[in-house]
Amino acid sequence: VPFTAQVSGAGGYGGPYSISLAAGQSLPAWLSFNDSTDQLSGTPTAAGSTQVLLAVTDSHSVTVTVPVTLSITEAPPLALTLTSCLRYLRYSVNTQLVAQGGVGGPYSISLASGQTLPAGVSFDDATDRLTGIPTVVGSTVLAVVVADAAGNTQQLPFTVNIQVMPISLTPTPLYVYEYQMFSVPLVASGGSGAPYTITPVTLPTGATFDPVTRRLSATFYGPGIYMAVFVVSDSSTTTVRRSVPVIVSRRPLSLVESSFTTQMEEEFTFVLEEQSGWAISLDTPRLPLDEEGLRVLDLPDGVTYGLDLEKENN
Repeated sequence: VPFTAQVSGAGGYGGPYSISLAAGQSLPAWLSFNDSTDQLSGTPTAAGSTQVLLAVTDSHSVTVTVPVTLSITEAPPLALTLTSCLRYLRYSVNTQLVAQGGVGGPYSISLASGQTLPAGVSFDDATDRLTGIPTVVGSTVLAVVVADAAGNTQQLPFTVNIQVMPISLTPTPLYVYEYQMFSVPLVASGGSGAPYTITPVTLPTGATFDPVTRRLSATFYGPGIYMAVFVVSDSSTTTVRRSVPVIVSRRPLSLVESSFTTQMEEEFTFVLEEQSGWAISLDTPRLPLDEEGLRVLDLPDGVTYGLDLEKENN
């Protein structure tokens, strides 16, 4: 890997300093020293340690010899950041191969001679991408040639696994409120693709399924988890069993109106609207009332008081 190392003087009577190779110092063929810029540079050809003696002279012409040691390690091996990918039959593939290691990029990535890609898949060595729509299930090990910026090359394996996408039903689970009628279309995907058939095996009491519109419909009158089970087949008649849980919860309690404003000494009427299935009762009021509990005592203007209201299930 090419490198450049800056050296500089310090100490003595101060700068400016001049730096040069010490008398009798010879350098390996791959290494040079520029006494104009005080830089060591080169491209090491082997791992190991090299010592260079430099003569440093300060502003009072005092010269000392200083050893500089260069430690050279092996460049990291060329590699691919991914060594395999999993893709699905009849679903689009768009996978980029990325190289690392060696002396660094830019890298080039290509397929070794004689490689056979999965049916329906191609490799673009301009973008380093595998693309296409695979048409056959299987596992293919490709020999990929990676080259770094210095032209170092390495042949590496890359595995492309093509599998059948599992058949699924969506949406699942379903979330609804009790007393709420719902009708939701179920959508099949995966496997060998359309056309799909969806056949109910077990439906919760009161639930129905329309095989034409593929809608699951029901109204549940209590919270809980209700399970609907279906058999789903794809175009290759592969058949699987899939469950669709319906999670039923109570509707959050609320009032249509939760506050109102009135004036002192002004009669008011506030109507609390009930929802079906619920009754409204008035809890202990926090308003200051007279002894008979019939009249609100005098209050300062601009102050908010509350009435605690409860909803109780019938």
